[in-house]
Amino acid sequence: MYVYLSIMWDNDLNKLLQDLIDVAHLWEKLGVTYGYVEAPWAPTPNEVIEFVLDLGSINSKDIVFDLGCGDGRIVIGAAKRGAKAICIEIDDKLIEIARTKAREQDVEDRITFINSDIINVDLSSASIVYIYLTTNVINRLKNKIISELRPGTMIISLDYSMDWLQPLDVEELYVGTKRYRVYLYII
Repeated sequence: MYVYLSIMWDNDLNKLLQDLIDVAHLWEKLGVTYGYVEAPWAPTPNEVIEFVLDLGSINSKDIVFDLGCGDGRIVIGAAKRGAKAICIEIDDKLIEIARTKAREQDVEDRITFINSDIINVDLSSASIVYIYLTTNVINRLKNKIISELRPGTMIISLDYSMDWLQPLDVEELYVGTKRYRVYLYII
């Protein structure tokens, strides 16, 4: 039994290490330097995106902001459901990837692409804000979120809670063996 567990552990550890190496190579290709990234881009699986869009009941009445939109998966999904979407991304290479993907999926006209730091963008028109940022970054955005979002604005945060807000709901979703936590808040 010990040998079997040891082999399983070694395989899991090797897979984890390979995943980390793959992510580091991806960041490098995108021009992102490991060690200086505060909120690194981590692609969200399509199953999680659909879950988030369903949880938010995103439709044509919504204005969806994605803070750190990466390659635009959430905003593209929101735009396909008729929403107006705002893609905020500091990395100019990722914003171009997002714009290209939106054009390819014929929703570019429903998305505004903002190549800037989140702190520089007014969030007041949002009806839904999607966040997949580290706790550190979320905590630094606290005053901005509280002062700019209107009462009733929905915030959906993937994997990281906002300790200063009480979640309305917390859902768990598994994609393969990976667990995702989705936090739903209303300002």
